[in-house]
Amino acid sequence: MFEKTSVYEGIHLGDRVAIQNSYSLQFCDGNEGIVRDIVKDGTTFLCVEIFYVPGMATLIAGANRRCQKPAYPDVDMGWVRCKPIQVIKI
Repeated sequence: MFEKTSVYEGIHLGDRVAIQNSYSLQFCDGNEGIVRDIVKDGTTFLCVEIFYVPGMATLIAGANRRCQKPAYPDVDMGWVRCKPIQVIKI
């Protein structure tokens, strides 16, 4: 079972963050985006939308499917799911 929240460790929905050490989505490292959702499913994930790079959402969605990441309601597969230690608040 999962739950959603609007803040986690000082990071809020809508905050601008930079992604670092994203493991399976290393092509996202160094990119900036907006936190669109925060999901707790055993571990807390920040769902980040990178919209500054054209076509990035399509690449992310494909990588998420290949890695068989679970789908959550209202969470776009084109968003990067990061643990809090994988982002820097800007």
